[in-house]
Amino acid sequence: MARQLSGHQCLIQRVATGEKLKITVRVVPNASRNEIVGWVGDELKIKVQAPAEGGRANKALLEFLAKALKLSRREITIATGEKSRHKVLQFASLTLNELKNRIAVSISDNK
Repeated sequence: MARQLSGHQCLIQRVATGEKLKITVRVVPNASRNEIVGWVGDELKIKVQAPAEGGRANKALLEFLAKALKLSRREITIATGEKSRHKVLQFASLTLNELKNRIAVSISDNK
């Protein structure tokens, strides 16, 4: 099921156990800094400083995103795409509106 999110299509799937929110992201490893760039097509583009070796970029992605969105690290998991730049992230406790607002705040804080 897809819904509109801030003018962009966002993959949102409801899981029977807990109705967990999922979004697609495109990760850019080896960046000069960690940042949420914004929506590119139907994916949220996120840059991380860590290299894509040994899962370091995945770890950096989850830690950075948890901090940027003011969540516990346990509340975000990689549902699919552990070895790809294109991933589906799952959020344990956020609603669509909460996620949209926190992403917008994080992007504006970086400008």
